[in-house]
Amino acid sequence: MVERMNQSGRKIYGFPMRLLAAGLAAIVLVAGQIGLRTPSGGSEAYGLSVSDLAEYPGAGRAELSEGAANIVKRGRQMYEITWTALGDIISYPGTGQELIFREGAAYQGIPYGQPVHKGKYVGFNATLEEFAAAAADADSEFYTELGENTWEYTEGLGEIKYAPFYSNDCSAFISYVWQLPGRYTTSMIAERTLRREEEGYSDAEFQYVGSSVSDLQVGYALNKGSSHIILIYDIVYDRFGEILQVTTLEQTPPIMRLRIWGAGGNAGSLQDLQNKIDTAPYEIIRYKDMEKVTFEASAAVPLDSENYINRISEPVSASVSDEAVTGSAALAAGVIPIEGWTYHKNGVSAVEYCVDGEAWQTADTEVCGELLRFRAETELTGSGAHTISVRGTSAGETYEIAQFTVNIGMEPVSYISCFDLLGTFIPSSTLNEPLRTEFSLGSPEESSLTFSGWALSMGGVKGYEYKIDDGLWIPLEAGFRQDVYRSMKNYQEFCDVYNQFSGGLGFSNFAENSTHTIYMRGITDTNDVFDIAQIEVQLGARMYQIFGLEISRAVLLAAAGGLVLLIALAAVLIAIGRKRRHQKNTERTKPQKRGKRVPENGKDRKERCGKETHEKPEKK
Repeated sequence: MVERMNQSGRKIYGFPMRLLAAGLAAIVLVAGQIGLRTPSGGSEAYGLSVSDLAEYPGAGRAELSEGAANIVKRGRQMYEITWTALGDIISYPGTGQELIFREGAAYQGIPYGQPVHKGKYVGFNATLEEFAAAAADADSEFYTELGENTWEYTEGLGEIKYAPFYSNDCSAFISYVWQLPGRYTTSMIAERTLRREEEGYSDAEFQYVGSSVSDLQVGYALNKGSSHIILIYDIVYDRFGEILQVTTLEQTPPIMRLRIWGAGGNAGSLQDLQNKIDTAPYEIIRYKDMEKVTFEASAAVPLDSENYINRISEPVSASVSDEAVTGSAALAAGVIPIEGWTYHKNGVSAVEYCVDGEAWQTADTEVCGELLRFRAETELTGSGAHTISVRGTSAGETYEIAQFTVNIGMEPVSYISCFDLLGTFIPSSTLNEPLRTEFSLGSPEESSLTFSGWALSMGGVKGYEYKIDDGLWIPLEAGFRQDVYRSMKNYQEFCDVYNQFSGGLGFSNFAENSTHTIYMRGITDTNDVFDIAQIEVQLGARMYQIFGLEISRAVLLAAAGGLVLLIALAAVLIAIGRKRRHQKNTERTKPQKRGKRVPENGKDRKERCGKETHEKPEKK
């Protein structure tokens, strides 16, 4: 039986009003979460990734155990060591895949190689100090000899593989950071890795964790059977506790590489990383005794010893520690931007600049994580060289940030660039101007842009970088292509170190239905810059599959809101209808009040008497 609504209105067709109200509130809440939640940083978010200094609003890192922190420090030792080549080093000669380190060029990280049968594996039979000393001695074996791996040659499978005399490979790097008892190969690690369901898992030297990006933790590794292994170096989580960014560190030809995946990265989106794991496939593994890993400082690569770090991004591009940024740029007369950031362990209270030794002027500043961004503009009209100086104030004392030269009226360096891969873009080259194009992509969570190409400058190439909108400039992965070097003869003497760039961008930290501009550029030997590309990207809305139809969040939210209104309206109409029916039933069944008898008229009395006369008496 259907319950009636009582006077307090607590039930409608048997449903408590409080329960109905709670259901409506839940629908509204879900609709709001579907339609209104924005990624970390909201619509104003953009890519920030400068070492460990800059973070997204609301983002953070999990506190590392002592063992995991020591693994990261040991990895930094291998990656952050710097050296300048005192002579050419050419690995794998004659193969078409030569790894070339040019005399006079500065490098960061241990070079890649497999000096199995001749040479020294850095971290095992050569210390970091020994490597640094060899790199600084032009007569050392680092420059006079090559390391050798003769296994394929002795097995009749190929030629001898030559490598830098002091070098290491991916498994040697992992063996060092995990502090394994010896130099393991990727095959040895794979053979000693057990899955959770296998007997002896808890005592296995290496343990399989999973195959999803969500399974990653700092200090774990991605192992591809017998061919390659990668360290999980850093993870940033958004304000909801979801992984926002993953940094990997690996030893790979020609030198160590740090790649950042996800928001603010340079290697691709988190989905790109997941695709990489699935395609190889890679297994996510951990070292059982990772909490026993210790760390010992090395004089060859002191970590976190800087008092301050400076970065200039306009009009030159360079960053240095504990000294002023230098460089020179060729520009036309007019308003010149001065931009960059600075970090000081004691904090920075102000940034100032001056032109040609004139009065110091205050620059606009903006706090960005632990960085202090600064911006200023100055008008230079006179042709010739002008000196711009920038300084910061920390704890009441000033320190140099930059001193560089701007050459007004000088012709900028000539350059050429080409994209081999850029979404669906057909490859083409541009001369002395950036490539301009645009893309319409899907939702931020599901979209990424992968690219690769080459760019050469008559002023040389020190590297490549990108930024999105008004974000910080982030390094792109730089490399060297033999085919480009051989074919572009006019640029050979200028670009014999780097000529190739590659990377990938994720957009998960951007708002839906938003438009952004990606800028890419190269850096010359004097820290001047040349523009490679300007790409407009239109991001769409996330689509949901419902009954075979693709529906956006906005439409889903509107539909949910409409459903809420319909349910509320239906509830009100039902309540009104029930109340009216209840009133009518009450009136029909209400007994008449006792009172004076109404006299019958003649007609009524005659009809009543007639009925009584025709009724037959009941038989007894």
